[in-house]
Amino acid sequence: MTVLPAPSEPRASGLDAADSGYRRIVAAAVEVFGRQGFAKTTVQDIVAAAQVSRPLFYRRFRNKEHVFEIVVDQLLTEWNEILVDEVSRAPGGTAGALRVLHEVSLEYGRTRPLFHQLLTRDTQLLLATQSEVIDRGAAALRRLIEEILRRGATAGEVRADVQIDHMADLLTEIHLAYTDRVVISGAQLDPTLVEGVLECMLRGVLAQNEAGRPATRRSA
Repeated sequence: MTVLPAPSEPRASGLDAADSGYRRIVAAAVEVFGRQGFAKTTVQDIVAAAQVSRPLFYRRFRNKEHVFEIVVDQLLTEWNEILVDEVSRAPGGTAGALRVLHEVSLEYGRTRPLFHQLLTRDTQLLLATQSEVIDRGAAALRRLIEEILRRGATAGEVRADVQIDHMADLLTEIHLAYTDRVVISGAQLDPTLVEGVLECMLRGVLAQNEAGRPATRRSA
């Protein structure tokens, strides 16, 4: 299992990058939302954790929902960037890339408390009206999976009868569904079950070698 770096302080952009109050509030919001969930968190909780005043908070953000949108967007951006980086360095062709994507995403969700909260009913009420944030994250994941499959098809690793668009949709749904299950339960990852999910995904994608087993990597 790939070991991810410790969660970093959320990044700001533009003028906000030089605003220490903004950065402290966003970092505190990540921690408090992750610990308490959206519904139970108040602006007072955030400003207390950030050690700033309420007037300072309201000079930077409209309300709790506003800062929540920002931290969710940053969290999903970090998730996607880590996936892209890890996949780009994964050995083993198509199988290796899909394996790393699945394992890294599971580990990311398990080690980021706010990612846990994003997948609970507590925040779904808010996300139902801010779904474009989650939609962007899912779309980025699907694009990465499609890119892996297209590279694999060019290399002859992906079955010739696979429709790349449809398979990218299917693998995205499988991946998100299993990630949801692991993150919501908070359980330790079961290596046997993770391997079983991967085996199922790879058997549906990879060309067969002479022994009739999915080819996990190309010959040198």
